Amino acid sequence: MKVLGSFVLLLLAISGSSQKLPFAKNIIDSKQQRQGDWIIWMDASWQPTTDSSQVFYYRSIQYKDDRPIGTTVDYYRNGKKQYEGVLLADRPADIQQSIHYWYYPTGEKRIEETFENGESKEQKVFLRSGQLADPEWIANHYRKGEAYNDAKNYEAAVAEFQKALENAEAFLSRESMEYAEVADWLGLIHPDRSKVIYFKEEFVAVRKIVHPQPDTLMVTALADLGGYYKLEKNWIQAKAKFKEFLEYNSKYFNAKHPSYPNAIQTFGTVCEALHEYDNALAYLTEAKKIFDLNPKMYEYPLLSNIFSISSLYLTIGELTKAELLLARELKVLKNTYSEKSEIYLTALGLLARIHEGAGNYAQAETEWRQQLELERSVNGDQSLNVAAILGSLAEVSAIRGEVVKADLYIQQANKIYSIQKEYDAAYLEFLGKQANVQSLMGNHQATLELSEKKRAVAAKIFGDNSLTYAETLKFLSEVTYGNKQWNLCEKYALQALKIYSAYDYKKFNDQERTSWMILQSRLGTLYLTQYLLDPNGIKLAAAEEHLNEALAVFHSFSEQVFSYNIVDTYLSMALVYEMQGLEKKADEKYNYVYKNVKRQWGENHPFLIKVLFLIAKKSEIRKNYQQTKTNYKSAISLHSNYIRNVFPYLSEIEKEQFYETNKDMISGFQGFAAQYHSQLLDLSEMWYNLLLTQK
Repeated sequence: MKVLGSFVLLLLAISGSSQKLPFAKNIIDSKQQRQGDWIIWMDASWQPTTDSSQVFYYRSIQYKDDRPIGTTVDYYRNGKKQYEGVLLADRPADIQQSIHYWYYPTGEKRIEETFENGESKEQKVFLRSGQLADPEWIANHYRKGEAYNDAKNYEAAVAEFQKALENAEAFLSRESMEYAEVADWLGLIHPDRSKVIYFKEEFVAVRKIVHPQPDTLMVTALADLGGYYKLEKNWIQAKAKFKEFLEYNSKYFNAKHPSYPNAIQTFGTVCEALHEYDNALAYLTEAKKIFDLNPKMYEYPLLSNIFSISSLYLTIGELTKAELLLARELKVLKNTYSEKSEIYLTALGLLARIHEGAGNYAQAETEWRQQLELERSVNGDQSLNVAAILGSLAEVSAIRGEVVKADLYIQQANKIYSIQKEYDAAYLEFLGKQANVQSLMGNHQATLELSEKKRAVAAKIFGDNSLTYAETLKFLSEVTYGNKQWNLCEKYALQALKIYSAYDYKKFNDQERTSWMILQSRLGTLYLTQYLLDPNGIKLAAAEEHLNEALAVFHSFSEQVFSYNIVDTYLSMALVYEMQGLEKKADEKYNYVYKNVKRQWGENHPFLIKVLFLIAKKSEIRKNYQQTKTNYKSAISLHSNYIRNVFPYLSEIEKEQFYETNKDMISGFQGFAAQYHSQLLDLSEMWYNLLLTQK
């Protein structure tokens, strides 16, 4: 990581464990006197140690009759000189003679000092730059930094504290309380977050050496670092800092460190970004218990916690729990802040999203309409929040088949955007909703035009190398795939992947990692489709490569939560293996999907029907007709049950989508039944019952 490059180098210079340590026999003669060449290992406090993992320095010294002779040299663990000079004695303390030198871990001279029989006669102290250090640095720089900070002149304060830090290291060394204190100041007020992280890391590293435990400030800094790494989307480092915080908190503070509640709240959101959903829920729930005990003290963390837990439930498909939590808290928020408060309106919108995710579109529409009226009463008819809510209403109306209403909402929102002329991330989201509405209406040309507009706006606002722009290209690849515009789909997906590849994958958040996975999956299914239309070994190999990449990303998440895209990826991978004649591998993919779709969504989910139809088709291709009939029987049973129990409650568009999704699979069965009904018992009856159900 570039931000911490210099810190990492410095840390390695001091304590790099990979450096092979020198060793000597360290001879003591019969008179118990030291003789010959000795190597003495030292820990961070300059105490002798025999534990190689604790070595920060080592001394190379030569003895004659228990007295040092020649030049004694101390080294940092990495082998660079730390000190050299002539000693008259080294126990119980060093007695220096003549000129002695001390060095920085990176090799520059730090101190040049002349001694006579252990007494200092002359000293020169140097900064890393080679300039003489300022012996009055506390008055000339540190105190000035404090004064500038009090006057809120932070730029001048930072400049003075940086000079103070250089001088503190020069006179006292990095491993000093004074150095840590100045680093702490810089970590508090520096305007550059990367520098803040660097100085916080320095503070923590030095305090571990110079301050005994329990060290409240050092442990607080660990929690702060976890939060800063989260802002940098460096999830791995954020997790590491919070885990270290929890270890110190448990060992020295009996889980009662003052930063504990806020730390585990933030740690929960980090775990969610890493797809560690069980851990995320555990930490967020633990934080809520503490916040609930003192809601006034933790007012805003508690609100953040409620939204975090609700959103997490939405992510993992626990929609009933999300609804219960938010519905209960909504009453409290209304009484505490009023129904026109921003907090209440945000919660109401989130509840609508939860109901939309659960397929309860009527309830979602009711809540968004309520949010719309409250927003209008607070901020007027032309606010951008009103436009965003109108976009959500348009989308849910289109899903319910209310095309005229959806179009009306879109027109109202467009009118607001044309007046406000504020094109930001919220506007991009609205364009996406507008494109989805047109897609649900079956207007493919309008869908494509809006998607292109979304891409152009993203390029103008965020630049054509931004991840936001890449996201719009992903959206376009999905639209063009649905329109069977294969060349355009490939073009947009490859462009998006090229942009993503220029960024550090380790820093990707949940959405960005998922987008990368979807793009790989989209290209895989595209190349597979092209192969099926025109068999070509190159296309099949490309399909396998991209699908494998998508599945590798999916399995890198600590918890695998299935989505429609992942199901399609697995089924496509199974078909690739089928085309390669690798039947065992194909079966593994089919069975894995079947088991997990059934586990996550239940036996009545339409995707399970699709999986069973595909498994039946696979058996037919392999000419295992008895197994084909068994699989078709299971698929048709689920299909019929779905039509009886769920289908009547779907919107017209949802009904059409269900028929469109299953049309080819039903036709496949009918073709099989027509050919083999005379050979397989019960096949004619299955065919007849399916026709009755379809009618």
